[in-house]
Amino acid sequence: MSEPSDLYFRQVPIGPMANFIYFIGSRSTRTCVVVDPAWDTDALVRLAEADDMKIVGALVTHYHPDHCGGGMMGFRVPGGVAELIGRVDARIHVHKLEADGLKQVTGVSEGDLVRREGGDRLALGDVEITFIHTPGHTPGVSASSSAIASSPATLCSSTAAAASTSRAATRSRCTRASRGRWPR
Repeated sequence: MSEPSDLYFRQVPIGPMANFIYFIGSRSTRTCVVVDPAWDTDALVRLAEADDMKIVGALVTHYHPDHCGGGMMGFRVPGGVAELIGRVDARIHVHKLEADGLKQVTGVSEGDLVRREGGDRLALGDVEITFIHTPGHTPGVSASSSAIASSPATLCSSTAAAASTSRAATRSRCTRASRGRWPR
């Protein structure tokens, strides 16, 4: 019988735009990051606590408010990275091309950020997250690839929108995109 995976993964639908946020982390270290933590910071912190996980970072795929909170063009989204880092001891991991937009939209400071590039890695226990630069929806939009042993997985946000709107990023599209085969 194989040993259980160290990977902690949880998908949560949130907000009126039917966004998903994700928790990715390590069961052995009880640490995780939250991907695109907009809309309801209290609920996200409670979910992590209920799973006995400590949030140590946020991964922002791009700076649109429905993914990171804040406001843009008169549209304001509650929660988000600014509120999250006020509640937990965490830094915000964001692609370098998205960082200035993120600061403008959310009001976070440069000291709150870890500017990332494609190929950068973040380790949480035995779980390694690789940042993948996938420009298109915005110049610096990024996906995250998590790998443990021989079980890689790719998480993409509004990235797989090649054939339609950004909400059409189905699991099969993300899977094909992670293998370099974009849907037509």
